[in-house]
Amino acid sequence: MKIYSPNNYSYVKIIEIPKEEISKLDMALCAQPRQTLKQYYDSCAVKPTILTNGGFFSMDNGATCFNYMDNGVIINSTSSYKEGFGIVNGELKYGIIGTERFEDFVSGYPVLIKAGKKVQITYAKELNYKARRTVLAYNKSNIYLIAIEKPGMAFAEM
Repeated sequence: MKIYSPNNYSYVKIIEIPKEEISKLDMALCAQPRQTLKQYYDSCAVKPTILTNGGFFSMDNGATCFNYMDNGVIINSTSSYKEGFGIVNGELKYGIIGTERFEDFVSGYPVLIKAGKKVQITYAKELNYKARRTVLAYNKSNIYLIAIEKPGMAFAEM
């Protein structure tokens, strides 16, 4: 695993993880209504190496927004924003919920890059402001987790 910051962006950390170093990928729903990441981590018998929030959830009650699947069970399903990341046969895969046999899945909102090309974002305007963000990406060799801290970034900057 390698951690680095791009030039002129000390507040951005890119975690590059070679796929051969990953023993297990999993998406798990924290206890509802609002278990913190620390509480979740402390409750794990086998401690994850990397843990982050994924997707959007209600700050009022902790309920997931958009589409979310855990262990093959759909926890939340909407007709909106069905694109995202899931796990198929232990591998991270971009796709659309309902079109693959995902074990786990979370909607990506908004999807920034698709098939190696920048996506023109014409939606999610209510979220297009500078904020701390987490971005997930992958290629044939690596998985990338990108953590953007203060002052944050808007979508175009990302």
